Amino acid sequence: MFSLGRLPKLTRDRDAALEFVPIGQRVISPEKRRAHPQATSRVGLTAEKVHNANIESSFDETTHQFDSVGVDDVDFAAGTARTGNPGWSSRGKLQNVHEERNYVPDAGQSSIQSLQADSQRLRTENYNLKVEVATLKQYLKQAPPETWELVQQNTALKQELLKTQDELEKSKNEARSAPQHDIEHNRELEALKRLYKESLDEKDYEIHKLQRIVDENSRPLPPQIPQELLDKVEFLQNENQSLLRQLEGAAASSDKSRGQYETENNELKLELHRLRAQLSEIPSNASEKLIELERANDTLQQKMRSMTEDLQQAENERDSVQSSLRNLQQLLDQKKAEIDRLLRSKEESVSTKSRSLRDTEARLERALHESDDLRLKLKRAEAALALAREEKSTESQRFQRKLDTFSKELKEKDREEYDLRAQVRSLMDERNRAFDNQATVQHYQAQIDTLRGKEKALFTENMTLKEEMAKLQDEMYSRNTDSNRAAGLRQENADLHDRLDFYEREYALTQEAMEGIEAELEAVKSEQKRRDAERHSIETELESLRVQLRRTQLSESRKYNESAFMELEDSHRKHEEAEHRRMQQQMEALTAQIRDLEQQLETAKLASSGFSTSNVHSVQDTRLKLDLQDKEFELQAKLRDLNKLQNALRDKEDLVEALEERIRKLNKEYRTDFTAEDKYRENLQKLKYQHDSELLAVRLERDRLQNEVKHFRAKVDALMEDDDTQMPSSANSVTIALLETQLEDLRRKNHDLVTELDRASAKRFENSTQELDDLRAKLRELRSALNDAQQDKSELETLRDTLESELSLAKSEKSRFESKNRNLLQELSKTARSCTRLANKVQELEGQISSMQRNAEDATKTQKTNLQLQSQIDQLGARLANANLSSQPSQTLTTTKSRLQENELLYVRAKLFELQQRYMDLATINSYMVSSIRHSSRSCKDDLVKMAKSGVYPDYSVLQSTPKKVTFKSVALLVLGAVRMKRRSEKTKKRELKLAQIRSEIERDRITLMVEK
Repeated sequence: MFSLGRLPKLTRDRDAALEFVPIGQRVISPEKRRAHPQATSRVGLTAEKVHNANIESSFDETTHQFDSVGVDDVDFAAGTARTGNPGWSSRGKLQNVHEERNYVPDAGQSSIQSLQADSQRLRTENYNLKVEVATLKQYLKQAPPETWELVQQNTALKQELLKTQDELEKSKNEARSAPQHDIEHNRELEALKRLYKESLDEKDYEIHKLQRIVDENSRPLPPQIPQELLDKVEFLQNENQSLLRQLEGAAASSDKSRGQYETENNELKLELHRLRAQLSEIPSNASEKLIELERANDTLQQKMRSMTEDLQQAENERDSVQSSLRNLQQLLDQKKAEIDRLLRSKEESVSTKSRSLRDTEARLERALHESDDLRLKLKRAEAALALAREEKSTESQRFQRKLDTFSKELKEKDREEYDLRAQVRSLMDERNRAFDNQATVQHYQAQIDTLRGKEKALFTENMTLKEEMAKLQDEMYSRNTDSNRAAGLRQENADLHDRLDFYEREYALTQEAMEGIEAELEAVKSEQKRRDAERHSIETELESLRVQLRRTQLSESRKYNESAFMELEDSHRKHEEAEHRRMQQQMEALTAQIRDLEQQLETAKLASSGFSTSNVHSVQDTRLKLDLQDKEFELQAKLRDLNKLQNALRDKEDLVEALEERIRKLNKEYRTDFTAEDKYRENLQKLKYQHDSELLAVRLERDRLQNEVKHFRAKVDALMEDDDTQMPSSANSVTIALLETQLEDLRRKNHDLVTELDRASAKRFENSTQELDDLRAKLRELRSALNDAQQDKSELETLRDTLESELSLAKSEKSRFESKNRNLLQELSKTARSCTRLANKVQELEGQISSMQRNAEDATKTQKTNLQLQSQIDQLGARLANANLSSQPSQTLTTTKSRLQENELLYVRAKLFELQQRYMDLATINSYMVSSIRHSSRSCKDDLVKMAKSGVYPDYSVLQSTPKKVTFKSVALLVLGAVRMKRRSEKTKKRELKLAQIRSEIERDRITLMVEK
């Protein structure tokens, strides 16, 4: 009856001597107790010793009543069942009357001596028990209060078991006088008695083990209660509560009669008729619900039939027992003088019962107060745990605030870096505008170098801040709960998306810079053409001046002889020579400027990625660009893998949350058992009051019968005296016969009342044992389910740890690819000066970027929908928790509601999983299309470059006429794709069937709730 699975297994010899006698165990071993005779030697019973025999039956063999701490709690009427007089039972029945007449009287001396010996023995045992109780109380005061309270509850329950055992022994003694066909019933009672004795011994052994544990723990306890002791306390509380619930519900099942079952059957038939009328209006998909309801009705009808059969059988047995008892009561008419003694014994037994009931009520109230104290202690412990959780949450919030500050600083550094880059670009533009002024160029170059140094310093600071953020994130992850970890992962995913957007913006800026450089190159070319035009105009002017000079020289030669013209010629020649020198200087300056421009153009051409300088530069540029595209593809693939890992982690976290919700639900159901104790206590109080009222009615009936018996006894005595003095007349004989019949009726009524009370108590006891077994089975199932859930949780935690390690590896891989991407971006910034021949590619890339942006927008939309669905899931979980905590309706209604909410939660999660699968499919198809377009464009451009270099163009008609050979790789990829599509279709079919089943269950539960409302 008391399970010892949760307690440590301590080996002990049952017959070994103990330090002190535990509660509920005598010094005498069970073997000696069994060897001890149950009755003393038979004593002859005659008319002179009738009254002495009553005293023997009241005081003989009462040592078994001291098996517990409270001696007054035990029903002394059970001792009369073990009386030393074998001729009489506790109910006043005659056994072996004819054998008693053969014994010789011994003047009552042996009975007086035995009474004195028993009295002395009882005094010594009482003293020993008081000493034991005092030592036990003093010893247990040093133990923890929880152990003391549990021991008191266990002793009270053991006393209740002893009472029930005594009642069973009474019923056994009464059944011994029944006919032969009732032997099997007596055997069953014997089996129940043995079972309860074994359970009592097991409980004594358990109490002894607990006392040993208390003795071991008597040293100063640590400030915190061990978990093992808490488990034991919880186990004993559960055992006590289960026993109390069984005792409370023992009388509930015995009050139903056949008329109640018939009314319940009629109500069920009406309910079934109403449900069928409602189901006729429901669509055809509710046929399964109708079949289940019909099955439930059939099961209820079968239960009703079985109950009616049991009631009929019980009534038949009652009739047979009543007939046998009537036959026995006819024999009791021969002993009219013994009625007074039997009534007195009955009154004493009733008084002892009433006292024992009052004592049990007091103990029950004390046990209730102790259980309330235990609940208060548990509430205090829960409050302490809640405070600890709040402290941890505040600490995690503090780390979160610190992390937010660092993230803000990181964003400010990124903003400063972006501003510096903008300044660098503006300075580059200004340098290109102010190209003629070398000093300004050097100044700007110095500013650019300083800004680059600042950029490097900011980059190093940014990296240190990132490292500190990573450390803080690791610390926060180690301290935070699973939900905060998931939130951190989501935030990190958002940061990664932000970084990806930043790199895309940087790439767009580089593209804009390349376009600006191309525009500047075009401006330089136009400036060179203008300078060439100016040089050509200057050269034509020089030629005209030379022609004019020749003409002047001829005119001067003609006028050589004239002196006036000589001075003019000299002055004119000097002027022309000065002008010529000036023009030459201008020409030299122009030629220097042209030379500088040509040099700058050559350097720009060498720095650009054009194809005009050399074939080596063009091949290198194409190779670098192809490597850049490959790295971009690898980065996208890693990002997709990261998204997959994050989705898998999110699914596992959802599964962990579902299991935790299930564990919380089991804990709530486990706590609701404690709330049900109040109802059970109220029922127990009602049953107690009902029992008291019945007992009062029995007492009143007994008093009435006693008065009638006294009246009739006086009449009988008067008639006997008249009979002794004179001859009996016919009127006296008639009066005596009438009185005897009335006395017989009164005895029959008294016996019927006693048998009814005994039967009700036996039936309550059987129902209580059955309910105890059911509750134990349910508790074992709940514990097994809790253990399975904890194992699943541990497995999921290990899986989550592995996924986190894989995610960290993916992060490191991502950082490595980001560093490579930065290096490649630097190389691209060095080789991105000439973009004239890449205009088409830039346009294609812009179209691809727009498509990627659209895909990113679609991804954000899907993420928003996922968040909305997650919020809906959380709302459903909250509704489920509120539904569990709300007012307790009927058990079927609560189970239906919980099953409906669980099915709705599963359905929403399945829909979310379908949306995620579709999004992943679209993402893979999009990436495949983009990669195929890029590869095709790259191959076309490579062919164009090769054809431009070689100058030979292929014959496309021949290429189109000759088909390309199919390779094994393409066939294998095609077969692999077909197999994957097949598997995917099978999985989708199974998922659709499962969703349809869940949907049907949801509709069926909703219909059930509508019907029950």
